Amino acid sequence: MTQTRCACCGDLFAARRNDQRYCFRKECRRKRKGDLQKKKLATDLTYRMNHADAQRRWRESHKGYWHRYRESHPWYAERNRRLQRHRNKRRRKWKKPYMRDRGAGIAKMDAQPIDISGTYRLIPLSGPLIANMDDRIVRLMVVAGS
Repeated sequence: MTQTRCACCGDLFAARRNDQRYCFRKECRRKRKGDLQKKKLATDLTYRMNHADAQRRWRESHKGYWHRYRESHPWYAERNRRLQRHRNKRRRKWKKPYMRDRGAGIAKMDAQPIDISGTYRLIPLSGPLIANMDDRIVRLMVVAGS
């Protein structure tokens, strides 16, 4: 066994393998596991999908957990509000000038404020051009919206 310096705490330890970078302390093992998970989430699509699916299942089986947590920990909810205001302020500061008047932009950032109601003519642009490819007149109306 060779003496190796831990990538987390910097202490010397007896490595069992040549590629071992972390010692056996609980904090160092936790750091190693966290680093591995970050790397897998960033690079492995299957791992990322399984992780998201497990989180979704947990949320479904623990309905109302965060609501109850925020009610019983008001300091947490206030801290979150304070940090969100800070993030909103920072986001507005760095927005492009033509985007500044749109508000905080947290939810539904891709929603279009324009009215698309009207009559339009649809013309086929792709596919086989057959002699009887007539254009269509359609009418679009906003049923529910802002």
